[in-house]
Amino acid sequence: MGDDGSGGRKRGPKSALGNDPRTRIHDAALACFEKQGIRATNMDDVANALGVSRPTVYYYFASKDDLILEVVARQVQQILDSTRRRLRGRGLDRIAHAAYLTVAESLANPYVRLLVDAEFAQLTPMFLESERVLAILGEFWTPLLTDAQEHHGLRTDRPLDELIQWIMFAQFALVENAAGFGLDDDRIRDWMSTYVIAALRQPAG
Repeated sequence: MGDDGSGGRKRGPKSALGNDPRTRIHDAALACFEKQGIRATNMDDVANALGVSRPTVYYYFASKDDLILEVVARQVQQILDSTRRRLRGRGLDRIAHAAYLTVAESLANPYVRLLVDAEFAQLTPMFLESERVLAILGEFWTPLLTDAQEHHGLRTDRPLDELIQWIMFAQFALVENAAGFGLDDDRIRDWMSTYVIAALRQPAG
């Protein structure tokens, strides 16, 4: 392999998309999704929007599902960043408020709602098992839960990873079923405050 002036490293499709190709592809996909819908968008559309070949897009994302998951993961990160800025309360109340805020914003976010759309049901396990998504969720929830365990009566008989999974399960159930059960914003807030706190409080004795 010849030297291309990059220290012997192969210059791949990255040169066509700048220093942050995944973000460029993500942004193009998001624009395509908003213009023509997720189902109608294919990888050729994304490549054409970028002015590159389809193999260039596939170099970074193995499939359209992977690209959708990239969009969802970034939306989740944005929701959690927004939640951090809006959080109030202390201890278990703060956890319940965080759980409510993330559910409320997820219900309003069309890309996060893909996870409960029957058309994209195959994405749900891929998303929930994604190391990247788990890292994003862990970075958000671990400090809140650790502080509540140390100072505010959060149960200590269960590992943090399991508590995070349980919170995710409760949130997922609400995002999926809130409309069907007629749950408005006030009831979602109340349920999170009542039932999340009850489940996470240190057992008596």
